[in-house]
Order: sequence, then structure tokens, then C-alpha cells
Amino acid sequence: MKKINFNIRHRYNHKIGIFTFSALFFLYLLYLSIPSLYDSGRVQKVLNNKFLTDFDLNISLSTDISYRILPQPHYSIRDTKLFYMKSNISKEIGQIKELKIFISRKNFFDKENIHIRKVNFNRANFFIMKNDLDFIKKFVNKKFSEKKLTITKSKVFLNDDNKNIIFIYSMDKSKFVFDANDNSNFLHTRGKIYQIPIRLDWNKNFTTKKKTTKIITKKINIDLLNEGNLIGEKYEYENTLDFFSSRLKTKYNILDESIVFESKRSLIKSTPIKYYGKIDFKPFNFILNVNANKLDLSFFYKNLYLIEELISTKLIPNENLNGKIYISSKKLQKNKHFDKIDIAISFEENGINLNNTKLYNDKLGTLTIYDSVLKIKNTGSYISAKLKLKIKDKKLFYRSFLIPKKNRKKIKDVTFDIDFHLSNLGVVINNILFEDKNNSVKNFDTVDQIVENNKQTKYNYFNPILLKNFIKKVFIAYSQVG
Repeated sequence: MKKINFNIRHRYNHKIGIFTFSALFFLYLLYLSIPSLYDSGRVQKVLNNKFLTDFDLNISLSTDISYRILPQPHYSIRDTKLFYMKSNISKEIGQIKELKIFISRKNFFDKENIHIRKVNFNRANFFIMKNDLDFIKKFVNKKFSEKKLTITKSKVFLNDDNKNIIFIYSMDKSKFVFDANDNSNFLHTRGKIYQIPIRLDWNKNFTTKKKTTKIITKKINIDLLNEGNLIGEKYEYENTLDFFSSRLKTKYNILDESIVFESKRSLIKSTPIKYYGKIDFKPFNFILNVNANKLDLSFFYKNLYLIEELISTKLIPNENLNGKIYISSKKLQKNKHFDKIDIAISFEENGINLNNTKLYNDKLGTLTIYDSVLKIKNTGSYISAKLKLKIKDKKLFYRSFLIPKKNRKKIKDVTFDIDFHLSNLGVVINNILFEDKNNSVKNFDTVDQIVENNKQTKYNYFNPILLKNFIKKVFIAYSQVG
């Protein structure tokens, strides 16, 4: 009988417990629902003021405000706009499709005192002009709010002064955090620029004043670390760029309208290099001079596919990219015909060229590239160019290409009209012209026929025998008609 009473009591207590828990849970849901009863106009005004106080950002909330309990109590506001003050004028800088403001659960009965816990911008578009960068600079260099700000599924459009788009950053997620214990700002963001996946981590320590930026790109395998230290009243920066077993370390200073830089213990595949240059902002332009103790041309040749990758992402060519790169070396490795090189790369007028690039051999002669242009087709990209070989030692040239003595006629220069295909790194020869000692340029039907018969052949840097046999045929034919 006692056992039966115990079971009845146990079931009774169990039901009381379930009822009590259900009642409390129901009351808690009612409590969480209180903010839905607030006047939307009053909520709009309070949140506007709170946002400015907590995040130092000026937003304009629409009246399309809804309150939701899950996953956490928050207000969802559609079509919000972000502004900042410039010359006492409010300028729109962003449009936010959905703004989520998560609020504290403390004292929902006080509708005048809503506490923001964290904020999320979702599906936002930010339109940044070059002259808006001062606002961005000021925002990241002052302490972020201790209340977390995140941005998801958004885009940043960077435009020049004429409202032409320089680049678009498609943002998956960004997080702005201030760590009071470390006295530091932290910005973490991941997304894509021209379809290149990028992860960026940035932080500034307000005690040491040190700034650090780390960028990792997956598709093109380039990592970057940038550090800035306050020396006196100005920052001095050091940048480390890692790519394909190479490391470029750069020391640079930011001036009013330009950046000047120079190398510091830099290596390309264990080979020391030195470089220096300048980037101007108004108008945007850059110049880079590189000098390498020795240069392995095959290393650059093998990695030229990266240009095709950059073209596919529409990073190049770009009408906003203007500048020149000069690379020189007095020791060219793994090349039987040339021992020195000067490379000139020009980015101008929405195009790229290698004009005035030269390869030297003190005995053999000089090969100069001119009339070069990057062409982009649906079938692939290629560089169209003319290569002028100025022959210095004719005997050495003929011996190098195994031309029979009976076919060794006097010749001054030879010009090759070529297409260099970036997708397969193959060279197609379209035409060959000969220049005699009287500077007379000629072409010949028999030579043209040989060129035409070999139009489908793509010559490769790593298979010189094929090209050597072709040149031998051409010069034998030239000797018979030239």
C-alpha cells in the first residue's frame, strides 16, 4: 500500500513540475514579446540615437521595423541607409537591405531604454569614392564599439572620382570587434575580389600603436603580411609577400599623395633581388624597378598562366591601372642563347605591352620586343608582338642553329611576328622578315610558305629543338632566294 502511494505522489509531483515549467516558459515568452508592443516610431528614434552613441555611425532607419524573438530578441529593419558627415553635409555611403539589431533582455518594461547587444548588416551595398577613404580611415583608427558589428552577404564598390568602378569586393562575412583586455581593434573579413577568394585580418593596438594586416588568397596562392609601427609622429611600414617559394620584403612610407618603397632582404627562389619604386594617387600611377643578381626565365615562363587567371577575374586589363615595371638581370640562367635581360611591362590605356624588353648576348646579339599588345579572345588570351633579332656575330648565330656553311648568307636583322598564347604557353610564328646590310626589309615566298605550313605548331620554351629545326629550315630557304 505504501508503494502505491509513493507512485501516485511521484506522478503528481511530475505533473506539477511540468505545469510549473510550462507556465514559466509561457511567461518568459510573453516577457520576450513585450518589445513587439512598443510604438514603432518611438523604437525608430531610440535605435537611431543608440546606434550613433554605441557605434558612432549615422544611420537612417525606415519605418519597416519588425520584432523577432528567435534566434535571439532583435529588431529587423529593412532598407536602412548609412551616412557620414562631410563638409557639414550628410553623404550617403551605404544601403542596407536588412539591419538586425539584437537587444538586451534586461528590463523590457522600460521602452525608453533599449540596450543594443550586437548588430548585423545583411545584404548591404557600400559605395565608396576615393574621397570617402578619409572617413574609412578615421573609422578603423578609432576604437570600435565593444558591441560586435558584423556584415554579411554584402558588396563594397570602390569608385574613382568619375564614379568608374575600380573594384568590387563581394563580402561573405566581416566582423568588427574591440578587445578591451588587449586594447585593440580587430577586423576579420572574408570574401572575393574579381572572383579571387580573400581572407583579411587587421588589427590596431592602441597601446603600442602597431597596425597589422594579413591577407591570404586561395586561388592564386599569395599571402601578405603588413606591419606598421609609429616612429615619432609618422608610421613606417614593412610588407612581406609570399608566393611560389619566393618572399618579397618591402619597407615603405606613405606621403601626402604617394607611397615610396624599397626592398629589404627579398628573394625569388633563393635568389636575392633589389627593387624600389613609387605609387602616385592623383592620378593613379606606379613605377617599379627590379634588379636581380640572376634570373631564371623558366620560372617566370612557367607562372605566366597567372596572367590568364587575372584576366579571367577581370583584374587586368583595367583602365584604372597605369604604371610601368622594369626588371633587369646581368645573369640569365638556363638559357643557351642569351645571358642578360631587361624586361619592360607597361600598363596603360586599358592595355598591357612588353615594348622595349630586351635579351642580350655580348657575342650573339640582341633580341628586342616591340609592337606588343595583349589580346583577349573567347578562345583564350595571347600577346601579339614583334621580335627583332639584331645579329652581332653571324658565325656564332649560324653555328648555334646548325645552318650548313653553304647556306650562311650575309644578314643583319631578323624580325619575327608572333603570338604568345597564355593558356598553353605556346608561341605561334605568323611572319618572318629579313633586313640586309642596306637596311632593306624583305620577305620571300618560300619562307612565307614554310611559316604558313607550320602555323599550327606552337613552339615552347622548354622544347627548343622544335624551334631550332624550324629556324634552320627558314634560313636554308632564305639562302636560296635572298
